[in-house]
Amino acid sequence: MEVICVDNVHQALPEGCRLLETKGVEVSTRNGKAWALTAPLATTYRQPCQRVLFWKERNANPFFHLMECLWMLAGRNDVAWISEYSSNIQNYSDDGFTFNGAYGYRWRKQFGFDQFSLIVAALKENAQDRRQVLQMWSPADLQNQDLTKDVPCNTSAYFQVVEGSLDMLVSNRSNDLIWGAYGANAVHFSFLQEVVASFAGFPVGKYTQVSMNTHVYERHFPLARSLASYAPDVLGGQRHADSDYYASKHSKVLAYPVVQDPRYWMEDLCRFTDEVTRGYQNSFFPEVAIPMRDAWRVWKRQKASTSRVSNACQIIEDCCKASDWKKAALDWIRR
Repeated sequence: MEVICVDNVHQALPEGCRLLETKGVEVSTRNGKAWALTAPLATTYRQPCQRVLFWKERNANPFFHLMECLWMLAGRNDVAWISEYSSNIQNYSDDGFTFNGAYGYRWRKQFGFDQFSLIVAALKENAQDRRQVLQMWSPADLQNQDLTKDVPCNTSAYFQVVEGSLDMLVSNRSNDLIWGAYGANAVHFSFLQEVVASFAGFPVGKYTQVSMNTHVYERHFPLARSLASYAPDVLGGQRHADSDYYASKHSKVLAYPVVQDPRYWMEDLCRFTDEVTRGYQNSFFPEVAIPMRDAWRVWKRQKASTSRVSNACQIIEDCCKASDWKKAALDWIRR
């Protein structure tokens, strides 16, 4: 077992790339050559709500990451809503309309009941409960894996209150380190953890992901080598790579709480996904989600305009109150 223990995903990415560069072996996959670890990898985040990536080399799209979280928690599996933020995601749909392996749909609808609500209720009733498992893998996936483009990579999530805070462990069968583990997954599942914790009445604890197979595809070897150069020098005692969450040379950015009032959060989420602009009880939507959506649409729809960058950035500057998403969004648009 390989282990990486960091504060946040910004630190994890270069350390994971260094690990694959030094310990990975070259393998052949159905997607071409890759580096892969020969042992499972456990990554623990001490501050999982610090979920935004700032590496310019990685160039992660913060708009897509944020919107996919909300799409998942709404329990959706439709292509139309989420493909506004990434046209490439349509390639993983079998029929052009829905996704077979959509996590949020499996969390909330696919198995005939809302797993999310049951887990929250159980934790509220008994903080010592150790049976709260969120299932994403179905036995039917064993039969369907050659018939679909979209089989879940993350299979189960486990929730447990430890020393008064809600810890979460996610199991993963196979993970692209750059695009999956230290890209989308760190955002999606920390978001899920924060919402479950808020609904159940606990602070957010640690988040651990255990991946059976961790790899980087050949097309990303140069990027992985570049990011690995920022990893700590263990012999020299260099600390983890800094991130803007605690940088000292410029303004510190903070994680904006996702939930202000859990009684109305799901209702607010539905209002957001249904394009309602007013009447929110949770400030996260008008102060973070809506400005991010509006800025994306300006940037995307004003392609012919020379001012689309400045127009989109102005919306973020004026309206987005989450300093971490704001910085990532401004940097990404300007790049």
